[in-house]
Amino acid sequence: MRSGPLSGLRVLDLTRVWAGPIAGRLLGDLGADVIHIESPWNRGPLEVSEDLPDLTHTFPDNELGERHWNRNGGFNKLARNKRGVAIDLSSEEGRQLFRELIAVSDVILENYSPRVFPQWGLDWDSLQQINPSIIHISMPGYGAKGPGANRVALGPVIEAATGMTMMSGYADSIPYRSGVAWPDPVSGMSAVAGTLVALWRRMASGGNGQRVETAMIESMGTFAGDELLSAQIVGHPPPRRGNREPGIAPQGVYRCLGDDRWVAISVTSDQEWRLLCDLAGLPDGWKRWELWERESRHDEIDVALGIWSRSISPSEAAMRLQGGGVISAVVADARDLLESDHLAERGFWAELGGIDMGTLRYPGCPVRLSKTPATYRRGAPGLGEHNGEVLSELLGMNEAEIAALAEGRVIVDRPPSMAELLRPRI
Repeated sequence: MRSGPLSGLRVLDLTRVWAGPIAGRLLGDLGADVIHIESPWNRGPLEVSEDLPDLTHTFPDNELGERHWNRNGGFNKLARNKRGVAIDLSSEEGRQLFRELIAVSDVILENYSPRVFPQWGLDWDSLQQINPSIIHISMPGYGAKGPGANRVALGPVIEAATGMTMMSGYADSIPYRSGVAWPDPVSGMSAVAGTLVALWRRMASGGNGQRVETAMIESMGTFAGDELLSAQIVGHPPPRRGNREPGIAPQGVYRCLGDDRWVAISVTSDQEWRLLCDLAGLPDGWKRWELWERESRHDEIDVALGIWSRSISPSEAAMRLQGGGVISAVVADARDLLESDHLAERGFWAELGGIDMGTLRYPGCPVRLSKTPATYRRGAPGLGEHNGEVLSELLGMNEAEIAALAEGRVIVDRPPSMAELLRPRI
């Protein structure tokens, strides 16, 4: 179970949703012992509607199963290579357990609001007193300082806050958000980079820990460089262009044979343009068009390319174009990715099960190391699956002590009922 370049590193992962969990998963893939600490209600209440699988399609075979809280596909995708401990951190007993785990760990990874840890009495000075070598990775939406420090945040809102939404859309349309909350995985990657740099510094400085912050708005803001520069020079933001980009023409997605099937094409040079004209059967006279003329007649080109692409499948179109030297790709959906020969031959997929899951295919680790490759050692944990294992192994607790914590619902292996959730807490 101990393998990979981060073997021997212990990470307490308190994250949820997407940004934090993907960071924890990457650290786990690279060999770290990631202990996912979650609240008893993190996966929802005990009672859920029987229609939930049909409404969400996130459960295997669209079935709730006996323990539905362990079968959510979104959670399971992000929680592999982690051990699961469910602790009620709203109780003093739960927070004391957490303090004891901090003392024997290397990294804390969390994406709470900046006010949460101080409310628990775990500001940076307190964390250092518990464990001077601890590295605290914090992933707030807007950062721990500044006028917006306590704003709540989700990826789509951060996307808007960093200008990405304003840039998206067509010239005659309103702004659009992307189909995916990109600030989440971008922030997650930033957190992994920050973790590795802090570990390197700790090793070089004799064991001193530090606090690392990767605010979502700053992680995503680094991707807006060209647009920010343009706004400073020109005095206003660049216009929305849809699928087009200055200096590249034609560029767009073109409908192909089949139901909602498309191919993406980008032409970056006059040579590629001439090749495209031959491959798509465009008029010979068009081959002389330089970039400025292709940009001014883009609509006309799009119509002609659309007529050609409608008679061919996206895979055939992309194969012909790529074979002829034109940049292109199938506009893939999830099924295309799962059935990709290229990704299969590269061994990209991680096929794992879980405590209440059959074996499924999940995206693998994008970091490929020749000497110490990523490993897929375990599927996502069930709620509180490793309560006893972690508390006995790391804190030396005996069975009676662990049983007493379970009896007091400080640790759990099933969610609370709605009645328990609504019960006032003292």
